[in-house]
Amino acid sequence: MKNLTQGNIYKNFILFAFPMVLAGILSQSYHIIDTVIAGKFLGNTGLAAIGSTSAFISFLSSIFCGYGTGFALYLGRLFAAKEYQKLKDVFYTNFLAYSLIMILFSLLCVFCQPFLFRFLQVDPAIQEEASVYFTVYMLGFFIILLNINGTYLLNALGISTYTLYMSILSTVLNISGNLLCVAVLKTGIVGLATSTVFSALVVTICYYLKLRQCFAKMKVADTGVRISFSSLNESYSYSVPTTLQQVIMYLAGFLISPLINGLGSAASSAYSVVMQVYNFNAAIYQNSTKTVGSYTTHCVGCGKYRLLKKGVYVGFLQGLLFVLPFLIACILFADRICAMFYPNGYQGPDLTYAIIFARFYLPLILFNVMNNLFHAFCRGIAAKNLLVASTVIGTGTRILATYLFVYFFGMQGVFIGWAFSWFAEAVFCIISFFSRRWEKKLPCNS
Repeated sequence: MKNLTQGNIYKNFILFAFPMVLAGILSQSYHIIDTVIAGKFLGNTGLAAIGSTSAFISFLSSIFCGYGTGFALYLGRLFAAKEYQKLKDVFYTNFLAYSLIMILFSLLCVFCQPFLFRFLQVDPAIQEEASVYFTVYMLGFFIILLNINGTYLLNALGISTYTLYMSILSTVLNISGNLLCVAVLKTGIVGLATSTVFSALVVTICYYLKLRQCFAKMKVADTGVRISFSSLNESYSYSVPTTLQQVIMYLAGFLISPLINGLGSAASSAYSVVMQVYNFNAAIYQNSTKTVGSYTTHCVGCGKYRLLKKGVYVGFLQGLLFVLPFLIACILFADRICAMFYPNGYQGPDLTYAIIFARFYLPLILFNVMNNLFHAFCRGIAAKNLLVASTVIGTGTRILATYLFVYFFGMQGVFIGWAFSWFAEAVFCIISFFSRRWEKKLPCNS
């Protein structure tokens, strides 16, 4: 465990971010391999089955992951302030409430599946496979989300190396499980979902054991736990805005999903590949900018407000350092990277769409690097209005621009709308940061 405000900022940022970036790369790698296995063994219908509900799954995940991100930052503030017993009490109270709500949401989604598929306009040709994948995945959704939130909690305590080890373990379990289920046992698409849930279960247990060790180092492992849901009230200034921000951000993907599915199974298949290419690059800078979120909460917890701006500048340089090599590789080798998701020699409109995205639209995510950095900073200082406003601009622009441009450009209109939203939000983030409106949100000015 480490307070990131102590010592050389450049050294602290690199040492903290490097394991998280590697963990993000590994995590996205096994998601990519999942998709490659689906494409190689199950064909483009398998890709389309996964892609048809991916936007909804991402949207639902955003609710709980957004809450978990904000709550973890609140724990980081308690950690920096050395309020260890309070940290433990709030953690266990939140764990109980969070778990019950997630389980209820998962069951509700399985029950309402027919209505959901009609709204998403899932192609009847892939509906059976999509239903199987969605059902198995949602039944294990609770475990998958606990796995993700374990990463957030440890990062808030200044721990990043352990999350790398867990990503390695998860990747090994997931890939070997996929190959066993799909290539050997021939379980089809159900094997992909089952393997994901199983690997998440193992890693979630490991995260819980690690948190127990952290409590021991804080010397509160053997103290009692006071369960009080009212104790969560103070955390809401972090968790609620972050939840709202994530919901708004992923709402765009959910609302344009019927539009994409309505363009046919080739569009759904292409979108599966596009999302993997995008998510791989996004995971790099998103994990890098988590350093800024943790650093900011530690600054607030210690009252070191003068260090905040320097953290943002260092975070931006670090984000570019990490993402540019991978981004350039994706642009230069777009055709090879996208082709690996399909059977050898495959030529189709879905592959063409994916290559166009990687080559011409993906470079514009550099605008989103700035957006993500600003989000992390706002979460750290609990600047909920700026956080939500930034996301509303990006999401609203994407929805309106996509529906407009799809009418004229088809699938490429989806890409144009997405890129346009990154730019519009980046303009707002830059103006907001340099106008120093966020300083009013600091506790010293309250």
